[in-house]
Amino acid sequence: MEDNAASPVVVDEAGQTETELVAEGEKASEAEGEWEMVATGDSDVFTGEEDPAPPKAQQQQEQAQEEKKTVTTDRLDAKKLMEMVTALCEQSAQQCALIGALAERVDTLEEADRRRRRNKKIKGWQEEHK
Repeated sequence: MEDNAASPVVVDEAGQTETELVAEGEKASEAEGEWEMVATGDSDVFTGEEDPAPPKAQQQQEQAQEEKKTVTTDRLDAKKLMEMVTALCEQSAQQCALIGALAERVDTLEEADRRRRRNKKIKGWQEEHK
């Protein structure tokens, strides 16, 4: 390196001034930083495309909203299900009452048929033994 008496700027063997050397070093450092961002994917530069991975807070908020929708939907489904179960229970109770009434009617008719046959048999026996 050689010192120039007219100016306090240091010149290296290639003839570059100190400010040029500093500027070159900054450019090289900047280029290395950009390469690191590309290599690691940590670029904050806007490329015009949407960020494929939204920030964690936004993901959590979207997840919370989705859970609220699911809970609300589950509550509505549970309410509808309970209404359906109630309706089916009422219908089942009505059917049981109807079947019970029909069974009693069948018993009554069977008893009436047995009496008729017995009376007919008795009448037939009485006529034979007259």
